Amino acid sequence: MKAAAKEAGELQRKLSADKDAEVLAAFRRISAIEVTEVDREGFANATASVAESWKKKPFGDFVAQIESAAKG
Repeated sequence: MKAAAKEAGELQRKLSADKDAEVLAAFRRISAIEVTEVDREGFANATASVAESWKKKPFGDFVAQIESAAKG
């Protein structure tokens, strides 16, 4: 069951990424829409202290798991 859940999660993330790319491409074709690229590394660096402070709370292990999954 655990393997099936992992496989389903991976498929869901792939389908979501594919749809995101499709919608982004459609937006870029519309001149009235301005697509702004985000500096993900800069954002992560600017907010790192927030994640670190949350990890010191009683639910810190959960925050670390979420952070790890997001990087994964």
